[in-house]
Amino acid sequence: MSSSYQRGQDVTKELKLDWHTVKALDKGYMEEQLRRSPVAGPGVIGIDKIALRKGHRDRIVVSDLGRGRPIWYGGEDWSEESMDRFYRKIADRLKEYITRQGIGSDQRIFPISYTAGREVVNKAGKVVGIHLKPHDLRRHAATYTSRSGVPIEIVSKVILRHANLSTTQRYLGTVSDVQAMRWIDNLYG
Repeated sequence: MSSSYQRGQDVTKELKLDWHTVKALDKGYMEEQLRRSPVAGPGVIGIDKIALRKGHRDRIVVSDLGRGRPIWYGGEDWSEESMDRFYRKIADRLKEYITRQGIGSDQRIFPISYTAGREVVNKAGKVVGIHLKPHDLRRHAATYTSRSGVPIEIVSKVILRHANLSTTQRYLGTVSDVQAMRWIDNLYG
């Protein structure tokens, strides 16, 4: 039982309200929070689900944990397709930002020094219990994408921006299937 489900149960009992009324109030509160203050860049996000009705009618809530407020609410259920809506919204906002700022394809979107970037990656590695370097993320993205069925030409030219396909083939050849699966399990398992 999710924590949001339990909180809803507690409210229904304490205030003697119908379950549907509590869920409507919860949804209305989240929508009003989003309307009042547009999303600012969160430091840490949390993803949870809320039940619209008893049974399996869930919606996804993405919250800014630092500010304790929702930043996105939606989806049809607790599926990967529903989460993709959130990721598409992020991608659309990033495209708008790039256009507004006039950022060229050869420029950094968010200026950050290599040292600061390396520190962020090192901290992320510690969180999941692995020694992680920035280049590992590049190799992981290419390996994961390639093994997910994306044509190697797309991996080479779009993701890695290699001038030569043979560079990508050498690059991907340095990671065994066992290593790739271990990386994927550590990061997504």
